[in-house]
Amino acid sequence: MAITETRTRPPQFIEDIGVDLAKNLVASTGVPTVSVGLSAISQRPGESAADFAARQTAARAFETRQQSLAGLAPTVAGQDALQKQAASLAASGVGSFQPFLTQAQNLTGAGAGTGAGSIQEYMSPYQTQVIDASLAEFDRNAASNRQRIRDQAVASGAFGGGREGVN
Repeated sequence: MAITETRTRPPQFIEDIGVDLAKNLVASTGVPTVSVGLSAISQRPGESAADFAARQTAARAFETRQQSLAGLAPTVAGQDALQKQAASLAASGVGSFQPFLTQAQNLTGAGAGTGAGSIQEYMSPYQTQVIDASLAEFDRNAASNRQRIRDQAVASGAFGGGREGVN
């Protein structure tokens, strides 16, 4: 009896990327890492002349790469004239509203709900009675709806599970 084995392979371009990545990884492990410039490199005690020369070459290549890529460094664009004007207007605009903000703050301080300039001045007692009656009606309707939900839960046999109020 023969054994049949089936393999599912990724597309060829994925395999090629993996091969290239592996080659670059192996190649980069042999290159010394350089964190300082060429002028700061000195031969270490016990380091061979060949190893020191390799570090110097890597430092030169690093500096060359830095200089080549300097133009690609991210920068923030300067503000144009309209943006500068908008920023200055915003800064002066907030300051120009300060007297109005102070006056509004004084009106909303302690006791402002019943004093001069409060909303109580503009409400008639009849409005208060209508508002109170409307709120009482809302509460009565809500209680009635809760009772209806409980009655439906009992009728369907679902009362007591904690989910009878979920519609």
